[in-house]
Amino acid sequence: MSNITVTHSASGLVQAEVVRAERITPHMMRVTFGGDDLARFEFRGFDQWFRLALPVRGEEALARLPHRFGMGGTLKWLAMGKEHRPVIRNYTVRDFRPEVRELDVDFVVHGDDGIAGPWAQRAEPGERALPFLRELELPDGVPYAFVVGEQALASGARRHLVKDRGIDRRQVTFSGYWKRGSATIG
Repeated sequence: MSNITVTHSASGLVQAEVVRAERITPHMMRVTFGGDDLARFEFRGFDQWFRLALPVRGEEALARLPHRFGMGGTLKWLAMGKEHRPVIRNYTVRDFRPEVRELDVDFVVHGDDGIAGPWAQRAEPGERALPFLRELELPDGVPYAFVVGEQALASGARRHLVKDRGIDRRQVTFSGYWKRGSATIG
């Protein structure tokens, strides 16, 4: 039985802009979004995901996005035409700082493949920061870990957390969203 519950926020479409971007590993960028509209963002806590709209042919299509993505909003988005409509991807909130209206999102980078990874690399030149998982100092009594990414990365991270760090395997959820060499990029 799944322990995952999906709830929807009432905040609807929230407009934000890139404040900064930094490379945190050789294959991951952290992009920080900011703006006054983030005051309406309803942060629901650990492991929250949201839909991110990325422009493919300029930013004018972003202004035509529906306020909500129920049935009607999805149909309006589809009616924009594939060559012009923004690409929608689901992302997990890495960190949200409401006091300064900043939202961090981590993007896996596959070189020039895909849409979101290359976009994150171009969002703003970044600097190297944050150590790899093996070097991270974990707080005492880590109750839960959520690991996602390429299949070998996700399973390797889980193995490290359970075997090397002593976290109970039932407290580590992991998901390999794609497998290197067989990924389908939309």
